[in-house]
Amino acid sequence: MNPSWRSLSALFPFLLGLGAAWSVLAAEAPAPVPPATPVAGKPLSPPAGAKDSWRAMTKFDFAALPINEMPPDAGNISPIAGADEEPVGTSARLVKLVEATLPTWAPGHVAEPVQRVRNHLFLIGAPDLAQSVAERFLPAAVLRYLLTQFPEEELAQILCWIALHPEEGTDTVLSDKLVRDMGVSAKIDAAEVRNRTYFYAVKLNRWVIGW
Repeated sequence: MNPSWRSLSALFPFLLGLGAAWSVLAAEAPAPVPPATPVAGKPLSPPAGAKDSWRAMTKFDFAALPINEMPPDAGNISPIAGADEEPVGTSARLVKLVEATLPTWAPGHVAEPVQRVRNHLFLIGAPDLAQSVAERFLPAAVLRYLLTQFPEEELAQILCWIALHPEEGTDTVLSDKLVRDMGVSAKIDAAEVRNRTYFYAVKLNRWVIGW
């Protein structure tokens, strides 16, 4: 025999009490902790927060970068060698030194991703200002390495963020041995080097996204 509506209604307060108790227990229970191990083949993303503001960069931000105002690749400021150019002599030796050192280069493995990329841009910008014989060949060598460390989209976002915030981060990498090996003086103008890293951040962002 089916229970009457009156008998069911008598159970409602009891059921509601159970629901309220369950909600309290669920609210007090600790949130599950996500696994810390990255998925194979993908870098472990850093925790969300102020330091991850670069993740907000979009294609609209990329498009807004003043690429047409950058010095020409064939010029003396922030030069980038053409695809048909190959380093020779001392230039080739220095490029090979950079390529061999980058996998274990301490400034290139700091925890914070933006500073990590910024350090690589200093490695390009300082020899540019110092007019190293290898200056025009370093951007492609460094970019090739960075693309093994970051997904293209993330690298484009970080480069865009650096272009928009060239004054942030530290420049202690300018005293690093590898930077000095590129012919960079200890008295180099750090502010002007930052200006060169701005140029390269804009240019390499465009290279990465392929526009």
